[in-house]
Amino acid sequence: MLTYTANTDSTSRSAVILVSFSDGEAVSLQLVQLGAGAEDPDTGDDVEQLVSDPVYTWMELPEVETTDMTAYVFHHAELNGGQRRNWSMLYDAQQRIALWVAYPLCSDYTGSGGRTDAWGYDPKIPAEYQPVLFSGWQGRGYDRGHQIPSGSRNADQELNAQTFYFTNMTAQVSGFNQNLWANVETRVRSYASTCDTLYVVTGPLFYSDVPEEREYAFDNNGDPSVVPDGYFKVLLRYTIPDTYYSVAFVYDNTDYGRSNPESADLHTVAEVEVMTGFTFFNNLPQETATAVKSQLEPERWGL
Repeated sequence: MLTYTANTDSTSRSAVILVSFSDGEAVSLQLVQLGAGAEDPDTGDDVEQLVSDPVYTWMELPEVETTDMTAYVFHHAELNGGQRRNWSMLYDAQQRIALWVAYPLCSDYTGSGGRTDAWGYDPKIPAEYQPVLFSGWQGRGYDRGHQIPSGSRNADQELNAQTFYFTNMTAQVSGFNQNLWANVETRVRSYASTCDTLYVVTGPLFYSDVPEEREYAFDNNGDPSVVPDGYFKVLLRYTIPDTYYSVAFVYDNTDYGRSNPESADLHTVAEVEVMTGFTFFNNLPQETATAVKSQLEPERWGL
């Protein structure tokens, strides 16, 4: 063990430590201790900063508010000969999770393409803030749960590959992800076939605001990411010229022992705004937003 005292002198001082091993190899290490009051020239140089993208008036977007440890970014890809937006998110670098993921859904985005399984880093978020998930979470019981599903972006390989960014993953209970939640995602895609565009926002729910009271899962490097207590999925169905309907699905992050959603799973979008503190579909016309987000009509959604 190496110990040292504070350098109270105004000038720096250094020491060279030589370590010899039994096989004859030797390693030297130079330690430099700055003088009192000196500023470390390397401080902060190796820490990449979060950078947010511009915020456009896309209908799926919640109101966007960022902090020092959150960033808003979006991804786009080439589709049908032009650039199309894929999905957007508000990312929490401290908890290493997207607080919401928003995207449009229509027939242009879905097709006969398969999963790319292109697990990888999100190029818009510094790697140090992302869970490393080339393989599953350490231990058992959690899947790498997509917030925007792979199945909702299979018209093109680039679109699909972007759904496998680590920033889109959460620690989702396997029995929930592979059964009830998967069928909710399938149902959501069916809704998109009955309107011009379906706007979707998915995100985690946390029942405590205290990070120490939350549960954590561990990535491939053994580093923690927060485990959601639950999930929301809010929907806005748009039909030309100006018809909007909304609904929200809300679940705990647990195995329900059933495969199909029920009417009791539904909430108003306004209720989920209270649960999360987010303002959803922020670009809805003000004169209709309150009424649209207060709708709760299970029969309209086949439940």
